[in-house]
Amino acid sequence: MADRENVQTGLLAWLLGAHSPLPVSSRVAILTRLSGRELPPVTATMAKTEDQNIDLVIACKLEDGSLTHVALENKLKSTESAHQLNKYDAHLASRCVHAKIFLTLIGENPRGGAGWHAASYADLAGALDATVAEGIDCDPYVRDARAMLHRLVEAVSLVISNPRFASLVFSRGPNVVTSEEASFRRYVETLRLRRLLQRAWCGELGRSLGGLAHGWSTKTGTGARSAASYLHVSRVVGTGSDSCRVGLAVESLVLKAFCYPEPYPKKESADQAAAVKGRLHQIRAALDLGPKIKASSSKGHGFRSYKVLHKKSDAPDIQTWSTYVCQRYQQLAGTPW
Repeated sequence: MADRENVQTGLLAWLLGAHSPLPVSSRVAILTRLSGRELPPVTATMAKTEDQNIDLVIACKLEDGSLTHVALENKLKSTESAHQLNKYDAHLASRCVHAKIFLTLIGENPRGGAGWHAASYADLAGALDATVAEGIDCDPYVRDARAMLHRLVEAVSLVISNPRFASLVFSRGPNVVTSEEASFRRYVETLRLRRLLQRAWCGELGRSLGGLAHGWSTKTGTGARSAASYLHVSRVVGTGSDSCRVGLAVESLVLKAFCYPEPYPKKESADQAAAVKGRLHQIRAALDLGPKIKASSSKGHGFRSYKVLHKKSDAPDIQTWSTYVCQRYQQLAGTPW
């Protein structure tokens, strides 16, 4: 249940809506913590899920009887689709909106929209902790929610900070020699958190790269046909039928350099296949890949890649991987596309 996005959104609707066991002041404090913006005095809150496809919209009734709104998009497991937040901005344009929250596991920044504030599940857990400090932790379901969130946040922290624990989510990992590692493995496998925690590791790796050159961006997600999560560091080059996305992918502790038509087609055309082939030659030259390294086949969809680095046997240390990725990124970023 810990990685079920709709369950977590429902939990937030319960905590922040009209039937919450928390007093209005605590609901407002949670919204303030997540949005980074102080609300004016609020007398009541009402929460609606899937409001124009927005995960959660909280209507806050002010002292003068008027309403202001806080929108929340919860991206625990799914990824932000193209123009998604821009569409939500258009839906919200007719309302008085106080703040917009983009909630992800590790606090990743949104790629689109305007004014969406990044918040993490650690921020959410911390906001709920404040209700304990105020002596409002009397509801057993609130206590359960806090405990569940803290277990998830602690698992993320272990994977990001400790390569040994990260190994346990990318493979069977090292021989378990401590009770903590054994307990962690059971937790991950029982709640099926492997891909979610891989994605958290990939997201932290992306953040470790720092500022990227103009046009370059990072994206994390989970492959439709793969059991693994990934990090893409990429940009779009060319126009028209020559438009391609080129970059680097980290998936299952393998670093690949890739290229595919942009936008990604259901079936590539001959012109798109030729464009990808030409960009692959540029990638090979930029990365100084030897003749023995061959590009994968496109299988009709246009995605082709070179396997640049294979480190499945090594402990997945984020700083070490950041060095690997940065070196190759700089070579691609310096290429005159």
